[in-house]
Amino acid sequence: MSSEEPVTANEIEDTPNGTTGTSSNHQPISWRNNPHRLLTVEIVIFLYLTGIILEIPVIQQYLYHRAREELKVPGEDENDTICNPRYENSSEHSMDDKVHKKASQYILWVSMALTLPAIFMACFLGSWSDKRGRKGPMITASVGSALDTLIILAAIHWKLPIYVFMIASALAGLGGYYPTMVLALLAYVADTSPPDSRALRLGILEAIAFICGTVVYFVSGVWIKNYGYQSIYLVILSLHLLNLVYVVILLPESLPQELKKNKAVLSCNSIKTIFTVYFKKRLGRWVLITLLVCAVVVYLAGFVVQTLLVLFGKRDPLCWESSVIGYFLGTALFSKAVGAVVGIKLCSCLGVSNFGAVQIGIIFLMGSLIMIGFSRTTLEMFLGEVKFVLSLVNLIATLYLGNLQKSFSYHD
Repeated sequence: MSSEEPVTANEIEDTPNGTTGTSSNHQPISWRNNPHRLLTVEIVIFLYLTGIILEIPVIQQYLYHRAREELKVPGEDENDTICNPRYENSSEHSMDDKVHKKASQYILWVSMALTLPAIFMACFLGSWSDKRGRKGPMITASVGSALDTLIILAAIHWKLPIYVFMIASALAGLGGYYPTMVLALLAYVADTSPPDSRALRLGILEAIAFICGTVVYFVSGVWIKNYGYQSIYLVILSLHLLNLVYVVILLPESLPQELKKNKAVLSCNSIKTIFTVYFKKRLGRWVLITLLVCAVVVYLAGFVVQTLLVLFGKRDPLCWESSVIGYFLGTALFSKAVGAVVGIKLCSCLGVSNFGAVQIGIIFLMGSLIMIGFSRTTLEMFLGEVKFVLSLVNLIATLYLGNLQKSFSYHD
């Protein structure tokens, strides 16, 4: 991209008629078209992430419920587990193992159908946003997620085959899903925030995500228990549709018009650009590669825990119902939020560098995962999650990636 910097918030001034204009040409800019206004992508992250986070435990528990139905396990209550007194003989325990095996296969298939296309499309849509604007990837991700939710809602209502869920997840992945949305949001913040306030802006977005996720997780389990799966997917669909309307109509484009270029979405130059960023010989190249590898490892561990949590919680000896699973996920996310705020402030007071804070966070993350793996009671599981208070990896990685993306977007 060009080395010309976009207009920053410092270059915006008030005009006599109450609108805003740039100090260079004093042309009025309406609230709707002003990317430097108070609320822009904050609304996007609230609506989109609330829908995404709400769907994660719901789809896993539904697939577990479907596995029970297909294997004709006695009992119609989806919260029924192997710990109930009537499961006393070995045949019932053997059936429970079959349910977990089948459910784990379903979760794996649906997760792969979502993840692989999402990673593939993020490589193209991220680069495309640097040439055509930030709203395009946000729209594709929102459309894909809305279609995914609509198809799954129909599949739940009519009890369609599992491959329908895979098709729905693949459509969400082809839209870019969460990785593309995060790239677009980080780029939007980089476009509209001066360097000295960018970390604060990213921290606000992180806080919104944590608060939304915590509330949604706490509510999800009780909602499933009392109202079923279809009502939750109606709410998720509404969130994605509201987000789509907001992005299309009310969100201003942050990339200046003079920096836009005509470029196809599926361009080989996008992949070439990615390889250039990581393998071009220059100062700091190995730092970027190391950050990438560490981020992949950390997020992979988190993805595995998130994917297997429902099955792990429903097995003996925990035997959790959906409400407890929701409370556990909410506690985990809240612990991370507290750790991100308190831990970074504490490290700053003690003079610990960002890299040192990441190392401390990874150590506590490892300890938390080990404790969860060996937990035999609900109390031990929740104590393991509390250790996430000092796991600072997520926020610091986001700050680094945001600053690195800003640096590379104007030099590559």
